[in-house]
Amino acid sequence: MGLLKKKSNKMDEAQVQGQPSAPINPALKAQKFSLFTKFTPSIFGSTIAVIACAGALYYLLAIQAAQQNNEIVGKSIAKSYSEYISQQLFVLNASLETFSQQPKLTEAIAAKNTKELSSIVRDAKKILPFVTNIHIYPKGKAKKDATSTPPVSYAQLDMIRRAEKNKSPSPEVHTQNKVRYLNYATPIKQDDKIIGSLLVNFRLQDILSVIPELDSDAGYIEIAQQFDTSKPQVIHKSGNVKFKNGPSISIPSGNGYWIAIYYPSNIINSTDSLTPIIASIVGVSAVISLALSLISLLLVSKALESNATRLTSAFNAMTSHEKHNATFTLSIFTSLHQTIERLFRDYDSHMRHSALKNKDTSTHNNKNDFDTDYQDSDVLDIDISEDDTNLMGGAESDDDNPLAVIDEDPDMMDLDDLGLDEVDLAESAPEETMSTDGMDISSESVPAEIFRAYDIRGIINQNLNENIANMIGMAVGSEAQSQGQTSIIVARDGRLSSPELAQALTQGLITSGMKVIDIGLVPTPVLYFATHTLGSQSGVMVTGSHNPANYNGFKIVIANQALANEQIQALKQRIDNGQLSQGAGSYEQADISADYLDRITNDVVLAKPMKIVIDCGNGATGNLAPNLLDTLGCTVLTLNREIDGNFPNHHPDPSKPENLQQLIDTVQKEGAELGIAYDGDGDRLGVVTPDGKIIWPDKLLMLYAKDLLSRNPGADILYDVKCTRDIAELVSNMGGRAIMCETGHSLVKAKMRETGAVVGGEFSGHIFFNDRWYGFDDALYSTARLLEILSMEPIDVVEVFAEFPEKVSTPEIHIPVSESEKFDIVHRIQEQAQFPNGNMITLDGIRVDFSDSWGLLRASNTTPNLVARFEADDEDALANVQSIFREQILQAQPSISLPF
Repeated sequence: MGLLKKKSNKMDEAQVQGQPSAPINPALKAQKFSLFTKFTPSIFGSTIAVIACAGALYYLLAIQAAQQNNEIVGKSIAKSYSEYISQQLFVLNASLETFSQQPKLTEAIAAKNTKELSSIVRDAKKILPFVTNIHIYPKGKAKKDATSTPPVSYAQLDMIRRAEKNKSPSPEVHTQNKVRYLNYATPIKQDDKIIGSLLVNFRLQDILSVIPELDSDAGYIEIAQQFDTSKPQVIHKSGNVKFKNGPSISIPSGNGYWIAIYYPSNIINSTDSLTPIIASIVGVSAVISLALSLISLLLVSKALESNATRLTSAFNAMTSHEKHNATFTLSIFTSLHQTIERLFRDYDSHMRHSALKNKDTSTHNNKNDFDTDYQDSDVLDIDISEDDTNLMGGAESDDDNPLAVIDEDPDMMDLDDLGLDEVDLAESAPEETMSTDGMDISSESVPAEIFRAYDIRGIINQNLNENIANMIGMAVGSEAQSQGQTSIIVARDGRLSSPELAQALTQGLITSGMKVIDIGLVPTPVLYFATHTLGSQSGVMVTGSHNPANYNGFKIVIANQALANEQIQALKQRIDNGQLSQGAGSYEQADISADYLDRITNDVVLAKPMKIVIDCGNGATGNLAPNLLDTLGCTVLTLNREIDGNFPNHHPDPSKPENLQQLIDTVQKEGAELGIAYDGDGDRLGVVTPDGKIIWPDKLLMLYAKDLLSRNPGADILYDVKCTRDIAELVSNMGGRAIMCETGHSLVKAKMRETGAVVGGEFSGHIFFNDRWYGFDDALYSTARLLEILSMEPIDVVEVFAEFPEKVSTPEIHIPVSESEKFDIVHRIQEQAQFPNGNMITLDGIRVDFSDSWGLLRASNTTPNLVARFEADDEDALANVQSIFREQILQAQPSISLPF
């Protein structure tokens, strides 16, 4: 078939006739000199291996030994400090326990003998070491006291509350007037019944003064206090701080909130003593390895030369038909000699046979046969003819290649019979993206305007429908899988369109290959809670939040991160580009509401019951909020509990005063202590007091901050650009750090995660707790924490909030504009506006601070509106700042209609 091309080289005829062979080709001899090149990788490889082994030896003998030594010494030092602390706490605990059990104390409390109690306190201050103050309270009678030293704060009242619930709170360090105090709260019992509580304050400096100082060359140590997810607060330090940049060793102390963190010194870390020994081992090993490699090369070279000479002699003997007895020292030459000998015998027999048949041509033909079949060449040249290309799979079409033709089996099931779309294998990416043939997923079919800054939101049957929800599900599932997620939780609010959108979304997620866990109709915080407790870190909430009834959308969490900005736009790009995964997903249902309520009620306990009115706004909180407050011990009156997506009573947006009027009226009529309203999906709240005042969320945030900073000195507090600047002043005065951030639930959650802030809030009513919670916005949990604080107050709710500065302010003012121009208007004002004597902040829109007021204008990320807000010291200053903003807005957009 023309597969082999004949060689033109010919062996010398004399050699064929048995004459002595020609000398060996010099090129073959020269090959032995290339052995060094051949063996170079092995030589250097073995040397490198020795060095690597030496490095491993160095690590094992030196570095690892030093690390083990560091750990032993470090743990010993940290443990010593921990034991010193434990000893001090043990002494204090024993003293307080003895004091709280003395009969005259319990008798005085039972008899409400205040004179005797005062005498007991005076005597105790003389006996107890380092004591600063002592407070004795009958059960449930503890209250704030700003005149005490240190002041009795919310944090201390919380300790007392836990003590009276027999929960044995650990001692806590609180900072008051820049002085740190160690605070103890313990129950007072009579016949195993708790009848009161004891609060004792010690100056922390006095308690820690007995702990010895760490030598400056022995490292550095810190004692830190940390509550749950909040940042650790250093309460004591000793040694040389320059060692803090190195590795650390942590040991728990005798207090559940305290840890000892030790940083070893350079002396402990030193490994210099072992370095010369290791270096000597490396050098000697490398020399020995190199020498052995060269000797091996020399021996192999000589063996090859000797065996090649013997093989040549044997070959010459064969061609001369002489007897020979060849022996070889390398087995490969023995095998090669046997093969040549066998081939030569076959050739010799063939040549004799041919000579008998045709004496005239045998010599010529057989010589050619020998030349072509047994020539002394390394390789055969092989030409493949054009007729044989199909043997190598080179046919241009299946019709030309009979091996490529497969008969169709009439019994095979067609994809159409399975109800599956065709998969375009040519377009499939490694992540198995699904073909979009026959499906309209162009940018026109999925409107860009529904993909907003921190969620997806649109108007039903205008720019959002079931088909779009299905494609969004496929995009979310594909993105989740790209981040290593295999399951996702789906929930929905009570809007009329939510069941169908949730079903379409779920189908898209399953089509993408995701396992879907459906938790049904719940508030948004329950979905967030599920992503922390159900084993899946991703979720989608079908909700229109506080928007009108014809709106709906999706709040999305992937890998415990709420999507925002570019992450939301990436979903749109996946749909536009057809980058949609395909797989065999699954579906199951779960009910997590009871677990959610249990988690809150196990965390929060009220010091006293309260009478509360709540307005569920016909939203998703109707099934849970009343049960939560009832379990907490409140008397609860519920408005608009029935979940109704038509929102027949009022719009579910507590940021607008008109939506709170029904709540205000009911609180006043029923004599309730507080009124709380929720938005449509339960992640925002509004608060009203018995005197009919609305407590805007920024003032609510100030109350939370005041409570948390008393036990977390130096902690971060987040507030969005719409909040009062009084937050920054309060936080700063209490030793914390106030951080302004952009508006948007996803953006604030990300900032909470970045800063570790203990609490954050938006003026719209989103409150985010990192302290004792998960850092997401949760109106129900925020309600519980609010009632926890208020229940410890000896004064009524009106007086509590009256302690904060009172400014003249507006609620959010919504200015209708088209969706397409709202951001452009703000951008033009940023470029053109002039604000003399004002400090302009462009973090999110335009916020300008003046000496007596401030104003804000930003584009809403959820509705076709501009949002304005103003605050001032008095009415005149408020009118002035509004006038300044009005002038700048009309200059940039003369046609706009302003409501102020």
